[in-house]
Amino acid sequence: MKLRQEGLTQIEVAEKLEISQAAVSSFERNAQRKITDAQETLVVAKTLGVEL
Repeated sequence: MKLRQEGLTQIEVAEKLEISQAAVSSFERNAQRKITDAQETLVVAKTLGVEL
């Protein structure tokens, strides 16, 4: 994701990593989903008064 944050396209990232653009897209989707899940877990934990 760092390469994408630096402004590279999925195709450029794929070329640098020698993988397909579809693999980069899949990785990004999965990473974003995990980030969202983690954020939601933290909200629930805070709501329940659980310290992490």
